[in-house]
Amino acid sequence: MNILSLFNKSLKIPFLIFIFLLGFSIYFGLEIRNSTLEYIDTFDPLKEALEHKRVDIYSDAILVYRYYSTNNLEQLIKIEKEIELSDTKCTKIDTTLATYYNQKIISESVYTSYTSSIVSHQKAEDIKDELLELHRVSLSSNFSEINKSLFLEYEEYISLALNDIEKEYLAIEIQEEEAELRLKKTEILIISVIFIITLLFIFFSIRHILFVRKRIIEPIQSINMQTRTILQDDSDENLSTLQEKIQSIVSFVEKETTSNPEKKKEFREHILKNEYHEIISFLKLRNEVSKATTMKDIKINLRMTHPTLMIRLKYLEEHSYIEITKNGRDKIISLL
Repeated sequence: MNILSLFNKSLKIPFLIFIFLLGFSIYFGLEIRNSTLEYIDTFDPLKEALEHKRVDIYSDAILVYRYYSTNNLEQLIKIEKEIELSDTKCTKIDTTLATYYNQKIISESVYTSYTSSIVSHQKAEDIKDELLELHRVSLSSNFSEINKSLFLEYEEYISLALNDIEKEYLAIEIQEEEAELRLKKTEILIISVIFIITLLFIFFSIRHILFVRKRIIEPIQSINMQTRTILQDDSDENLSTLQEKIQSIVSFVEKETTSNPEKKKEFREHILKNEYHEIISFLKLRNEVSKATTMKDIKINLRMTHPTLMIRLKYLEEHSYIEITKNGRDKIISLL
């Protein structure tokens, strides 16, 4: 049935809106998801740096005690190299994190929190360097003496540094858990929005199809049945019912096509009988190849008798589907 093509046309705009909303939701949702994943990824280098700082504190403390327990200069130089390697790795980690911060991979608040958590560690490092220097000088002068107050200060900063690192590590883990929870909520939200948009489109489509069926298809089917009986039964009741259904279709068509002349033209063509459709289709085909169409062309190609063709052309002309113009002896038929 030709009227079924109205479903596709009337659902075209809602479908495009549905595709746009679906695409926008997916794009926006993925952007949020990706930014959250990037934020989560920044925690790994921070945790690695803090873990290394913690290990460095313990290893440095052991090396310092070993340093002070030896009077052998060769052994002393070997321990100094071990300490230097550990300090070099710490410097590299700090440089890497500073680069991440400059590239905005790590936020300012996170980077500031990290740098503030390693202040005590840096002070412990400074005192460690001073202790090593004092011991080196004492060995070279054959005068071995331990600066106990400096050692106590060193141990105090070690304890503070370990506490700060532990607190920062715990804070990062909490932030990471919160970010992962936010990521899950984002994914659930994306899926929910897509599901709701799809559900609304399906609901609207079904509702629209049922509406068109009730207002167009069912009345037309009923009219087809009633017109067969009206010729035999002229009662006012049948005529009144028929008029109501026809008026319902006309009202619907007017409402759907008020702002769209092309759509109105399509509706008008759909409600034509098949015998008129073949003339309209033939004229469209001729237009596509830019050929003028005469009455003779229609009679020959559609195999119609002259009286039948005249009746049908008159109807189409009266209802503003076509225009008939004279061109010498011929009559040119063109679509409006």
